[in-house]
Amino acid sequence: MHSGINDLNHELSRFRNNCKEARRCPVCNNWCDLVGNGTAGGRGAAQRCQNILLEVTLDDGGPNARFLIEPERICTAVSTADGGTVDSGRLGGDPLCKYWQHRKNWRVGDLLEVDIRDPHPLLPTRKTQEEWQRWGSNRCEQDAEDLWYFGPLPSDETKNRVNAKLVQWQPCGKFHNHRRWFAGPRLMNSPVQIVQQDVFVLCLDAGLSHGLDLSFVTHLFLLEAIDDAALLEQVTSRAHRLGATGPVTVETVNTLYKLDPDMQKAIDEYQKARTIARGQDDAVQKSNNLTTQRCEYCYRQFDSRTLALEHERSTCPRNPANLDVVDRFHLSSVYREIRPPPPLVTQQ
Repeated sequence: MHSGINDLNHELSRFRNNCKEARRCPVCNNWCDLVGNGTAGGRGAAQRCQNILLEVTLDDGGPNARFLIEPERICTAVSTADGGTVDSGRLGGDPLCKYWQHRKNWRVGDLLEVDIRDPHPLLPTRKTQEEWQRWGSNRCEQDAEDLWYFGPLPSDETKNRVNAKLVQWQPCGKFHNHRRWFAGPRLMNSPVQIVQQDVFVLCLDAGLSHGLDLSFVTHLFLLEAIDDAALLEQVTSRAHRLGATGPVTVETVNTLYKLDPDMQKAIDEYQKARTIARGQDDAVQKSNNLTTQRCEYCYRQFDSRTLALEHERSTCPRNPANLDVVDRFHLSSVYREIRPPPPLVTQQ
């Protein structure tokens, strides 16, 4: 989970309670999480829908040739803007049927195969054209040329899929901007609802794993081995602590891989150099600890006994024998006088 501490509270609540607070967008009819981004609107809620919509166009130029779609309607990528084949390397080796899953795969001008069924078995039914006209779609067509609306899909009785060119993609709230043309209902006016979810995994990185109370978890999976025993104890103490209701199982995922011989040799030399440097630093630190002297009054450390004695006799503010003491009645001036009485000596 790579996010801020405000969003972490929201995600931690989802993981612990298996539910989330959300609003249903009145435009795209999808759920919008109440994330802790500190925006106005109460309880850190987002003011506009953040669900991504894609604008595509048909080459035939018929009615509804320009329309918005959800990413789930993309079946596959047919070709690139220049007519070439979409490289699977852009998708990280995944098949083209997973083109819709992440925005890093999308490029303006790509020719996509789009499912235009409405209603769709996995998506909500769209609003009618009459309702969109009441919400200001005519003004969008005339004034907001760079934006479009989530209107009806093009209908084709002979086929359920068409090829469309990708123009742009933005959050739903940016397409339907109240300041420019949209006169429909606002997301903030939708009621907050509790949506049940089956959240069984919480991913944390090093920056968000400190100070958390995870006493309700049952398993911890470390994605890399921790050699420092103190750090390992600190990590496991997030879950194995007071308040835990059961045992906690800690597993380490060891990724086994074999490097190139030259690379392995370079890593070994680097680790050896670090070990030598660490040994030299430890030796210097040990030597400093053995030769360093301290003032018996303020416990300040010096490099030699001579400097420590000079400080004690002349400038130490806690030595009451010094003439340079500013306030002889200050607690630091009588520091040596505040001490427990000597032990009683008993005769045998």
